[in-house]
Amino acid sequence: TVFEPRALADMIAPFIRQFSSRAIEDDQSFLRKLDGNTFVGTRMFRDTVTLRSDPLAAGIQVPPFTVEGLMLPPVTWVRDGIIERIATDRFTAAERNIAPLPLPANLLMDGGEKDIDAIVGETTRGLLLPGFADLRMIDPKNCLLSGSTRDGLFLIEEGKITRAVRNLLIRETPVYLFKELEEAGLVEITSTTGSHFPMRLPPLRVRDVLFGAATGLI
Repeated sequence: TVFEPRALADMIAPFIRQFSSRAIEDDQSFLRKLDGNTFVGTRMFRDTVTLRSDPLAAGIQVPPFTVEGLMLPPVTWVRDGIIERIATDRFTAAERNIAPLPLPANLLMDGGEKDIDAIVGETTRGLLLPGFADLRMIDPKNCLLSGSTRDGLFLIEEGKITRAVRNLLIRETPVYLFKELEEAGLVEITSTTGSHFPMRLPPLRVRDVLFGAATGLI
């Protein structure tokens, strides 16, 4: 499956919210180990995956502070596939006598040098996925999401888009996407559907994405 940046943004938004010490302690995050510890310092994804936030990043600027008045510093959350940082709210930080770190208000992912046309052109058989109608969390312990594709779903055969297909229900986790991605292309400025969460993301090609039944959406 080739994910356009907007589709990827919709999957990353709930994913990045799980980079929270409170979510981890409440067993509502894929970053919690069975023994209660976190995966910080652990390689979980392909070494091409780096995720950062920076309120002053060109084209996706956001206010450099939260509604609570906490500063939003530049942060690298995942570096070369390794979990590097998690957020800590001010109440938890006060209990532990550490500095708070808010969740990000924008996001940047490193990409490659190929545009989406080139990535499609190198795909033998697959689907081009522009976006989602909605996504809901069905299992926070592994960030498993489910929802319908929207705005067209297109069949790729021998490097060409040959026809549109019915919208499908996806049942997948961004954790899998970042473990099994085959190609990341040129980054583009995008945002989540229906809300303002600016991101600079690449299109991704990922193998063996799990889809279910066709939906009635056009």
